[in-house]
Amino acid sequence: MFDAHPPFQIDGNFAGTAGVTEMLLQSQNNEIHLLPALPDAWKIGAVKGLVARGNFEVDINWNDGKIITAKILAKNGGNCVVRTNQPVALKQLNLKSTPSVIGYTISFKAEKGKVYLIQSL
Repeated sequence: MFDAHPPFQIDGNFAGTAGVTEMLLQSQNNEIHLLPALPDAWKIGAVKGLVARGNFEVDINWNDGKIITAKILAKNGGNCVVRTNQPVALKQLNLKSTPSVIGYTISFKAEKGKVYLIQSL
């Protein structure tokens, strides 16, 4: 009713963007889940500037459907738990992810303004 200029439908256009974002990054249950629902057709790609809960800015690079690197900028700092579908490491802190029932997790205390680089193993 508020927009008489098709094909723009505010709820549909914004929901489409939100749906794509949720395939690449989810931040629920105090976790940042990287590439939780990456489509098989997106074998190689990258995304920059996604913001997860806790004010973490995330960039992700992937190849063959798997994370190559993920950069996390802690804008506020605080506890950061990252979930992935594959084993990863945070070399700056000498941490490796641990397996769980639904993937792998890595947890660390992030400092405000610091960038953390996650790499595949």
